[in-house]
Amino acid sequence: APGSRLRWRITVQPPGTDVGFSLLRQMGDGALPMVEAYRRCGGTEECPVIGVTTIAEPGTYVLFFDNSFSWITPKVVSYTVIVTTGGSADPSPRAGGAAPGPSPEVAPEDVAGALLRAQREQQEDAAASPPAEGADE
Repeated sequence: APGSRLRWRITVQPPGTDVGFSLLRQMGDGALPMVEAYRRCGGTEECPVIGVTTIAEPGTYVLFFDNSFSWITPKVVSYTVIVTTGGSADPSPRAGGAAPGPSPEVAPEDVAGALLRAQREQQEDAAASPPAEGADE
């Protein structure tokens, strides 16, 4: 709900390993605009990463983890997400554990696949679209 606060804490083990992440909002048309910019946790970056954002629009928010730059190195990503509804002093944990995932009724592979398909489609659309008239070259 608008005015709610979404808080997260992300860690990665063992020391020296890292994972990228960003907070996205899933739109009705399948678009996935970023709510919080892409960051890395671990390696040479600060970890744990603790963040908070105030929800402006109702919808489905996705904490997207990216390990595409380091498939071979084993690691454990732990996270906690807390949603505090507007005016509520009682935060309620919504997810957490050693692997990212949405609500229990949706398989993590389904979300990851949908996110990757949506990103690929957005890139293909951008590549296929001619530049706007007057655009810098």
